[in-house]
Amino acid sequence: MKAIFWRTIKDRRIVLLIYCLGVIGFLWMYVGMFPSFADKKDEFNQLMQYYPKEMMQAFGITEITQIFSSIENFLAMEQFSIVWPIVVIALAVSIGGSSIAGEIEAGTIETLLELPISRVKIFFAKYLGGLVLIAVFTVVSVFTVIPLAAAYHVDYQASHYVTTFIIGLLFAWAIMTLAFFFSVVFNSKGRAYFIPVGILILMYVLKIISSLKENLKDLQYTSFFYYFDANKSLINNKIDNWSYLIFGGVIIVFTIIAVFWFSKRDIVVS
Repeated sequence: MKAIFWRTIKDRRIVLLIYCLGVIGFLWMYVGMFPSFADKKDEFNQLMQYYPKEMMQAFGITEITQIFSSIENFLAMEQFSIVWPIVVIALAVSIGGSSIAGEIEAGTIETLLELPISRVKIFFAKYLGGLVLIAVFTVVSVFTVIPLAAAYHVDYQASHYVTTFIIGLLFAWAIMTLAFFFSVVFNSKGRAYFIPVGILILMYVLKIISSLKENLKDLQYTSFFYYFDANKSLINNKIDNWSYLIFGGVIIVFTIIAVFWFSKRDIVVS
């Protein structure tokens, strides 16, 4: 089991490094730019008043004049409401979707199944390896802000990044679990990637629609993007209890179903 766990991490270490470096680059750019924006916040706030209110609400921005008041406000809009979720989805789906379906496509699943350990242990070795990968990414992509802010003499609230790490990890974990489930169900990585991404795109669209039409407001509750609220965690240092319930429920339910499915299904390598 340990060998499978470490192989899972080793096989994805270069991909993880690339993702981490990419997100550090974005954070460095935003934190480095922030002092200039903060010095001219009145001019930028005046300019942003001309943006359609509905469009700003679609991105979770309710107080336009507060965007440049702190690094947390700025990053909540620029990084953690737009860039970060996209990167996390790509990483979590690639890890989860390739976990079992990737082994089937590569023809290596037979080698795994011939090992003197149960399918349940094989599943959790790969699942926990994937969880470690997304946890490392979440740590790097959230807490790197602190040394960067210190380097540019920008004030920051350290506890807010702990809160954002928690909700960010739950968000990424739930997505990886969904992708893992579809990887167990299908023999093709393509399907294991496409279906969870399609579900997430639909959720994002529903979140946007719910912010534009008052009579469709309840649609927001069907979207992961409602429960991952960077503004609430990074700016207000809060996480809704429903976020714990929804993400935790998805993780537990789909993990149990995936384990059962993998332990019972027939696997045929073409």
